[in-house]
Amino acid sequence: MSPNENPQMDIPEVKPTDAYFDFSKGSQTTAGLSPNQDMHWCKGSGNQPVPGGWKIPSSREFLTVFPSTPHAGNITFRKGSGNNDPMGWRGDAMDGTEAPNVLRVTVPYYYDGMQNPAKSNASAKYTEAWNTLKSKQDPGCTLEGYSNGPGGSNPNYEPDGDPEDGYASVYIISREGDDLVVPDILKNPDSQGKDWAIKSWGTIYAIKRIYTSEAYRMRWRVVNSTKSAVNPCFYVEICRYRCKPDAELTVDNYKGYDWNHPAATIYFPICGLGDHTGEYINFGTECQYATSDTIVDGKTSAVQIKVTGNDPYNSYIAVVRGVINRTFGMQVRPVRVGG
Repeated sequence: MSPNENPQMDIPEVKPTDAYFDFSKGSQTTAGLSPNQDMHWCKGSGNQPVPGGWKIPSSREFLTVFPSTPHAGNITFRKGSGNNDPMGWRGDAMDGTEAPNVLRVTVPYYYDGMQNPAKSNASAKYTEAWNTLKSKQDPGCTLEGYSNGPGGSNPNYEPDGDPEDGYASVYIISREGDDLVVPDILKNPDSQGKDWAIKSWGTIYAIKRIYTSEAYRMRWRVVNSTKSAVNPCFYVEICRYRCKPDAELTVDNYKGYDWNHPAATIYFPICGLGDHTGEYINFGTECQYATSDTIVDGKTSAVQIKVTGNDPYNSYIAVVRGVINRTFGMQVRPVRVGG
């Protein structure tokens, strides 16, 4: 699709059969890969599959419009198990009887009365962001500890700020009222796959750069783009809103904001994932968007989006840095250079 064309939101009904994307299959490490196999996208748009004047965003650029941790992007209300690896947590979907219908999450991780950052060897910028929450007497996370969200109980995977180093952000994940999404297609026994591990999810709200003059509000919703009774074809609707520097976001006030008139809206189709084996999986329910981050020991950064599948593994919406298998077939979403 030309960058000048409107985005295609009708995800195809037929599973693609083409060779998977632009990522090569093979070793999961960079050792032994030829320059053609390892594209070195981090060296600039000249090494990326984009037309002139465009580039693949870095994870830092994606952080401006996506949750910064799996815990903050826990749209499916997954239960955690204390697993330290954000790509390795498992469990059943929460259904409202097992957990609150509204979760509040802070990045950096903070709870009321907390005396010091939980992240080991916290950087100066991380500590600066954490102190922003503490100095404003922020109410902190709904649930003390990370035992009730993806990513386990280890905040060491958090970035040094959200969306940039030194800044804090607050998220509300809600299943209250219209925030609860229960797609009919996932209840249809004739649907492709027939056994969906997750059949409902919520809506995510946020204030990024909270308590600063640069603060802005965000909302993430997952919408079905088709009336098909066979294939789910979901996409993420991302809305951005203006925000006052002294604005707060709590479980008591988030419904009081105007969420019907965004300043800007962008869409990300959930087109499926090229597995490292070369198989094309979770068509319409999961995908990853590639970043231009460096590859270290076969791992890189990506935007992980998953709302259901035959396994609840990795069901969240978030930027995940430094642990994504570089051999996965990912989608690309170019942005204007200097834009």
